Amino acid sequence: MTGKLANRCRRSLLATLAVGIVVVGGCLGATSASAAAVTGTGLTGTTAATPTGIASVAQQQENVIAPAYYVTPSGKRLSADEVAAGSESAAASESLPVFFIAPGQEGDLDGIHACRQTGSSGGVTGVECADLFAMGLSSTRVDVYAAGEGYCQTPDGYVQCPAIKFIAEVAQAPLPGVADIVGPGTIDCGGHSTPKCDPSGRNYFTFLDQAWQVSGCDINPGAGYEFWTIVLPSTIIALPGSVNTSAGGNLASQHAIVCSDD
Repeated sequence: MTGKLANRCRRSLLATLAVGIVVVGGCLGATSASAAAVTGTGLTGTTAATPTGIASVAQQQENVIAPAYYVTPSGKRLSADEVAAGSESAAASESLPVFFIAPGQEGDLDGIHACRQTGSSGGVTGVECADLFAMGLSSTRVDVYAAGEGYCQTPDGYVQCPAIKFIAEVAQAPLPGVADIVGPGTIDCGGHSTPKCDPSGRNYFTFLDQAWQVSGCDINPGAGYEFWTIVLPSTIIALPGSVNTSAGGNLASQHAIVCSDD
């Protein structure tokens, strides 16, 4: 699983941050339904055997995978052009993108990106984002991972964050309105004992130690192939001057249908 991750830095989750951030070593306890309660053909939730499982910090965003089409809550397929044009109004706005991941293909899923501010100080604002990452291991297996982004910005552009503690989990909907969870996991940058946060300001995180394993496909929402990332409120973005910022509540990415190659 490591061969194609040339731009990613692998490290222990037990590293702690400096600049005044209080860190509990390892992964925090799950706050949602257990990943052991897995439903759906060809689906398996996996997580690291210990809280020191391998994760990654990506200093540059890698490949972005485009959806094949979109599906409405009633199961009707829409093209990207129809969704962009607002075809069928509410149906288009409520549709989910469907991704077929080919063997050897990996990257963030296009359009699955939700952001919010964590706080501001001295003209610098922290921002956290929820993304979703998929990797095609074979024609019958795709792994789906939590992913996200953290950065510090000013009115003039991005600045380097002193430190970030990014905590996220990946969710799957075995039934409409139901969420099974793998995670959470923690990735740090900055401080004295971890890699520095990206000098360009934007930091991309992918949790390679926790995944949903997908085989086959069912494009109906809530049928077991619907996934999303949840960034937890315990995520911390440190701003210059040792100011720690966190947003209240979970941040969820948009949902996506993810399938092995058809």
